[in-house]
Formats: sequence, structure tokens, C-alpha cells
Amino acid sequence: MSDLIVTGYPDEATAQRVYDELMKLEHDIIVRKVTMDRFVETLRPYGGTVLQTSLPRDAEQELMEGLHGSDPSAPTWEQPSATAGATS
Repeated sequence: MSDLIVTGYPDEATAQRVYDELMKLEHDIIVRKVTMDRFVETLRPYGGTVLQTSLPRDAEQELMEGLHGSDPSAPTWEQPSATAGATS
């Protein structure tokens, strides 16, 4: 089963480089399965903000940690929930 992972980048050039890397990975899956470790390893140099995934919450947190390290104060560490900041 495939997982949906949506990431954002600060500029179009970075997004294009990530797209190119993903196309290389796609070509590799013809020969072998791309694991989450391989995916993170490929995208780590580009950072990016995880915007949405179909992953369970703990796996999503692992992905963010893989892309940004273990610094929870990093601005892209965690997206605010939809109800954060909402008032009654």
C-alpha cells in the first residue's frame, strides 16, 4: 500500500530538485522497493515542511525528525493543528 506525503519548499527551484530526486527514486522502484528510510535519506538535504500525510501520527513525527533532526524548536518540526488558536 502506498502512503501520501505532501511537503512544501521555500522556493520553486528547491521543489524542482526534490521532484527530480523523486523521479530517480521512481525509476529505482522498477528494480527494488523504495523504503521510508531511503525516501527520507534522499529528501533530507532539501528539508521541506511536511504539510499532510496518510501516515499514522508517530510515523509522521519520525518523518519530520528524519528531515529536520531532533530539534523540536525547528520551525518546520510540527504543523499546528486545525483547532490550534481557535477560540470558542
